[in-house]
Amino acid sequence: MNTKAIDKRLEVRERVMLSANHSLYLIRADDQTLVLAVTPAGCQVLSSFAAREETR
Repeated sequence: MNTKAIDKRLEVRERVMLSANHSLYLIRADDQTLVLAVTPAGCQVLSSFAAREETR
């Protein structure tokens, strides 16, 4: 199986640690971008929007 030909559908674009137990994640899932807050109590979607194409 050629894994290079498979597009990623889920990708962690960025993570910011706010404290030892709290962080924000920027996640790309298919054509959506999600901003997630992760704490010891759980995970919450703060925002979601259409993903833009990379131009690099």
